[in-house]
Amino acid sequence: MQHKNLNIQSHIDYANLAESTGWLDQAISSISKAIKHDLSKSKYSSQRLIFMLIKRANLYDTQLNYEAAYHDYSSVIKFSPLDPTPYFYRAHISYQLGAYTEMIEDITKGIALSPIGYNPEFAIFYNNRGVAHYLLNQKDAAIKDFTTSIILDSEDPSAYIHRGILHYYNNDKPNMMADFEKALTFFPKDVLTNNTPPELLKVKKILQNLPCSVSANTVFNKNNSKWVEKNNILKADAPGFVPRFT
Repeated sequence: MQHKNLNIQSHIDYANLAESTGWLDQAISSISKAIKHDLSKSKYSSQRLIFMLIKRANLYDTQLNYEAAYHDYSSVIKFSPLDPTPYFYRAHISYQLGAYTEMIEDITKGIALSPIGYNPEFAIFYNNRGVAHYLLNQKDAAIKDFTTSIILDSEDPSAYIHRGILHYYNNDKPNMMADFEKALTFFPKDVLTNNTPPELLKVKKILQNLPCSVSANTVFNKNNSKWVEKNNILKADAPGFVPRFT
């Protein structure tokens, strides 16, 4: 038994070393051997096995092998169905796979399993679920989730931007402007100077690249009330609706 444990740990150590040097294939191979040894040692799950499955899933995610990552996170959920964390991880993978219904289901399950479901730290998950609702054309549900995200974390500009975009498509221009202007309050005032901070440039880029958008100047300059109207609809890969996963 002790020999097997040492063998498993040696594979884990090598996987960590390989990952640190960017050898992801070798890291996956080594952690897979450790998983195989652990599974042969016992038919029951262990915290170490769950850790290794999550580690391999993260490596697959880094390699953009989302199907394999999804499989590993599903295994973790099978072994530990009452732990909310792997549901949030798998939701991220579902987004990458375009499986937005599954993404919503996993975030909802993760929130429900959390000791305190209405937790400020979960604002990001409501924001991400709102993105999935939008991509399924469930705009009312999306607005509700973005609003909840704002209630939980009123200092995150991304939820204001997301909700503002939806207000725009609902032809609710006053609320759209209110949300965008609120988002801008979290950035320095010199938004139109050459010293614009990188964070704000990202916000401006979002506004400027929307397939259907108001001019960025409409938001960045309160004296400009001219609207740029187009007939396009927001596409699934449009900037501004990319979930924030940390």
